Amino acid sequence: TVNGNLKQALDTPSNVYAVYNSLSNTGVTLTQGNLTGAYSTNDANIRSTLGVSTGKWYWETKFTTGTSTVVGVCNEDVTQATNRAGSAGFYGIQNANTSYAYYRQNGSTGQTSAYPNPVQGNIINFALDLDNSKIYIGINGVYKSQAGATSDIANGTNPFFSSIASSTWFPILEYRGSGTTTDSNFGNGFFG
Repeated sequence: TVNGNLKQALDTPSNVYAVYNSLSNTGVTLTQGNLTGAYSTNDANIRSTLGVSTGKWYWETKFTTGTSTVVGVCNEDVTQATNRAGSAGFYGIQNANTSYAYYRQNGSTGQTSAYPNPVQGNIINFALDLDNSKIYIGINGVYKSQAGATSDIANGTNPFFSSIASSTWFPILEYRGSGTTTDSNFGNGFFG
């Protein structure tokens, strides 16, 4: 007799998926096999166990509670410290108490009136194209550029970020607001 919510993990010794790396943690509380993160202190952040330097990669993060979370990628040169999102070598999107999304781009911050603010329950989609130095960001499967143009990943048009430097890149979370939690999916097919 099976009781509860049974899930089969696709992660095996010969097919390893990323999780968040507790060794690169600056204060994030991890649960659910290091795929659910929660705020414990301001600017707490954590990056994934696996970094990539070539190819095309996809993952998702779901905002479950709170606001002011930055979801993105950082390169191998971004040191383990609070406020990684403010560093050169960091690209991502932040949900905040505004109508529009904030973005973090290689050490600078901006706001785009053409891109909606992600809210609780939204799934942030990341498509990282290191062969063409582009990052595509979607909300619930709808991808747009910073200017609001519809992105076409298959044809390589209208990425959210472009001209990404060659490096090894890691998915990363940074919490900037109390009571914030997220769930990430790097390939196992479910959140939490």
